[in-house]
Amino acid sequence: MRTAPFNMQVAPMSIDAARALGRHVGQLDDSLPGVVGSKDVVIALIEGYVQSKSPGSSRVVAEDRRDLLYELEDLVTPTSRVQDGRREKMKSSSWRRC
Repeated sequence: MRTAPFNMQVAPMSIDAARALGRHVGQLDDSLPGVVGSKDVVIALIEGYVQSKSPGSSRVVAEDRRDLLYELEDLVTPTSRVQDGRREKMKSSSWRRC
């Protein structure tokens, strides 16, 4: 997904699909300022972009920033817990509200 003038956001996909996307981006959107996504997908997309041999594909590639994302597997809402033989109830006032 891309909205000019911002970077392209890429979702998880196969490496072959990312390379194919990069080749098409080179043909259709050569003013692409950057790509954001998982490292393997971004590298493959850039490889495909370079393969397109578009005028913009000869630009120098530079990593601007890295992000670390955590994925939550199971959300368990705490109601109470036992610690040192005592029952402690979670108070709603202790939760920060956004």
